[in-house]
Order: sequence, then structure tokens, then C-alpha cells
Amino acid sequence: MTTETLSAGSVCSEVTAKNLQHSRPLNWFRIGTTKETQQAIDFLLECLEASEDRKRGRRERDRANLRATLGAIVMDAFVARNADPDLFLAYTRRKSVCTATAKSRYGNPKVTLTAIVTASDWLTGEGLIENVLGFPGQMFYCEGWRSRLRATPALEELLKGFGVLPAMAGACSSEEIIILKGTPQRWGASKPRVEYHDTPAINRMRETLQQINECLAQAELDLCVPNGSTLTEPVDFTARRLYRVFNNGSFKEGGRFYGGWWQRLPAKVRSGITIDGQPTVELDYVSLHPRMLYHREGLELIGDPYTLEGLDVNGSRDALKITLNKMLNTSKDRRPRAQAKELEILPKGWTYADLLTAMEERHQPISHHFYTGAGLKLQNLDSHIAEVVMSYIVTVRGIPVLPVHDSFIIATDHEGLLQHVMQQAYRAQVGATPEIRGSPPILYPLKEVVGGRCLSNP
Repeated sequence: MTTETLSAGSVCSEVTAKNLQHSRPLNWFRIGTTKETQQAIDFLLECLEASEDRKRGRRERDRANLRATLGAIVMDAFVARNADPDLFLAYTRRKSVCTATAKSRYGNPKVTLTAIVTASDWLTGEGLIENVLGFPGQMFYCEGWRSRLRATPALEELLKGFGVLPAMAGACSSEEIIILKGTPQRWGASKPRVEYHDTPAINRMRETLQQINECLAQAELDLCVPNGSTLTEPVDFTARRLYRVFNNGSFKEGGRFYGGWWQRLPAKVRSGITIDGQPTVELDYVSLHPRMLYHREGLELIGDPYTLEGLDVNGSRDALKITLNKMLNTSKDRRPRAQAKELEILPKGWTYADLLTAMEERHQPISHHFYTGAGLKLQNLDSHIAEVVMSYIVTVRGIPVLPVHDSFIIATDHEGLLQHVMQQAYRAQVGATPEIRGSPPILYPLKEVVGGRCLSNP
């Protein structure tokens, strides 16, 4: 294969603001993990440099930065296209942002503005990516847009010519997996990432999570959609590197595990997950946060916390679960606002305020926790429980287990072990006995498919 195999010219397509909103941030830590991926990236770098009119070659460090940046764009765009051909990847070309990000613990120091512009513009000119440049805020009285890019069929064809598959994409080991977020600057804005100093406790959390991720990276995780179920969105099977997110600038709020492709699946579809070729079972803590609060008051939770006497219309439980969770997560200066689901279940003559009052009376023993933002502190507690569960099962027993916040997925052969460890972890953190619910696996031939194909690692 030579440089002549690349076709010149950019790709033209109709792109609207709605198209651009269908995006996610570009993962600058994306790397290729096989010799096939390395050969493809080396080839593209050679083609890029051959197209330049430079009097002298790049310094070794600058060339390494360009290669890392080019590789991240190519591999992440390829992975995104395989999962969802319409998905754009958002990135920035602003010098101040790139400089600040490179110096941050959350940034990749090898990704520089010069490398970003050089690689993305060359890939665009060769028709390997579509590239829509952004603009700063307040231009034409509009909010700013970050630049967007996505792979074209030409890039996909080129990489497959080298034998590259999406499953060959990985993540650089230097990527930060303990993330601290601050408070949003305004209502509805995203939470900024906050710098922090490492402590022995943080280092321990990071080391434990690295061990968990190493186990998951080696496991064979597949999915066959069970009969009667459908996927609501594409699945990126390369997303299996977990990270923890703490909130409000505090390591005492939040801390849950994110990043696994299985976490975005509906519960019915999750029953089709297999681990190392084995069917799985999902066990979850029943009514975890309300039960925690009752146990901390020295009381037992009686009945379903997401119900009200006399209110049993269709959909009432789901609506009341939303209500109770909002009461736990909002503060006094920002009372919860009614959602359509909640308004639909209101008895005749009731207002939303009446519903909130009824829930306060229903849970009077823990009502002093309402409107205090207790939800993030409860998440912190359940994240430590999850860490204990996974730490023992993965690092001590060497068995893959997949977290879904307050539930865990494991091969059916290890269901008894998971239930026992979940009970012990809860008792160690809360000092009481939890209620654990199991989701029996749907038994079907592993090769059985829906829509003519079996979803699995590409």
C-alpha cells in the first residue's frame, strides 16, 4: 500500500445543527493495541509527512506528539463510526483550552494544538474524516460550538485493509480514572473537572480500579439481544474502562463507577450479556438509598418506598420513584419541579405540592434528609460498597463482575458468591442487612440472534 491509495479532496455532506448535537467528546487517550493498528497509524503518518512542504523534519518529540494525536483521532473516529455512523466527535482548536488541558491531570500532554490542527486538516483533505469547524460563543449572538469530526467510509475501508477492527482500540494507561467535578457555573451547565492533589486514599482507589479494569480488559464480554427486547441506541463494545466521578469538589459526594457499555442498556437487554461465554445474572440492592437512610436511623424500611396508599394507578411507582429521588437530591433553595410522569398520576384535586407533602408523611422518619442534597452523599456510600464488592471478587477471586451502580452482573456460576459479598459489603458500611433481588437469566441458545445477527465484540 502506498500514498497513492489515498484519494484527495474533502468529503461534502449536509450537516445541520441537529446533526452536530448528536456527539460526544473525542477521546484523546484512544490508542491502537495491536501491530495492525500501529502499522495503519505509521502509514498515515508517513503519508501526512510526505504531503508537507517542510525544509526540515520534525523534532522527535513533535513527531511523537503528532503520531499520538493522529492515532487518537483515527482510532476514536473508527470506533465511533462502527458503533454509530451518525455520531460526531467534539474537540477544540482553541489554543488557551488546549494548553490548559495539556497541563491538567485530565489531559493528554502529547496532544497539542499544532498536532490537532495538522492531523485533522490533513485527514479532512484526504477525505478520511468530515470536519466541521466550531466558533466561539457570542458570535452572531449565538452560543459557541466546538469543532466536530467523524470518520468517513474511506477511513473505515483503509483501516480494515490493514486488518484493524474496533475491538483493537484501547485506552492509554495514563488516562485519569479518578475524576473530581465541581459545581456548574449556571443551571443546566456541565460540571467542570477540578484539579486535586493525590492522597494515599485516592491512590488506593486508583490502584484498585486499575486492577478491576485489567480484569475487564481480559474478559470476553458479549451480548445477544433476548427475544422480545430491542436496543434503543448503538452499543460501543470497546467502552469497558471504568472510571469514578466525585462531585461538588468533594471526595465525600458521588464516586460512582461509569464507563461500561453495559450500563447504558435497558435491564431486559442486560439479561443477554455473557461473560467468557457464560450466561449471567444481575443482583441488585432493593430500594438502596431509602433503605440506607432508614438503617442509619436504626429502623427497617417497611414495604415499597415508591408507593403511596390509595395511589396505585398505572405508572405510579415509576413516577413516585422519580419524586422521592428528587426530594433526596435537591436542596432547599432549589425545590423539585414536577415532571409529566408525576403530574399524570395526581389524584383529582391534588397539586404537586400535595404529592410532595404525602411523600414526606409517608417517610416521616427520614424526612429531615429531604431537600438537603443527601443523594450525592448516599451515592458516595454506595460507591464504597461497590468498590468493596468488586475489589474482593475481581482482585481476590479473579472473577469479572460488571457494576451498574446499585447492581452487579456476574456469570451465573458465581451468583452465590456475589450475593454473599454484596451482603457483607453492605453490612460493613451500613451495619445492617440489605435486601437483594436477583434477575434470573433468560435461557436461550447463545447463538440465537434477533434481527439476523448476534451482538458481540466486533
